[in-house]
Amino acid sequence: MRGQRDALWAGYRALIEQTGRRRGDEALATRLACGLVESVVQSRPSAGEHDTDHVATGVADAILRTLGCTPAEVTTGREAAARLAGP
Repeated sequence: MRGQRDALWAGYRALIEQTGRRRGDEALATRLACGLVESVVQSRPSAGEHDTDHVATGVADAILRTLGCTPAEVTTGREAAARLAGP
């Protein structure tokens, strides 16, 4: 499991490095992003409390804000993700 987790974290770090947002502290940004994603599993809401789309959007927005994205960039990212997800 640790090997798979390390590969996942490496993937997140590569994506973060590609953004160019956190030059010099990509390791911290990776730790924060992975922590946010993993917190969803650890604090799973009660049935019906939140739908998965709402939780996914909140985590993605938080990661983008952690990387220093502006509110407009977060909105643009959310809209792009919605287009990729389709109807």
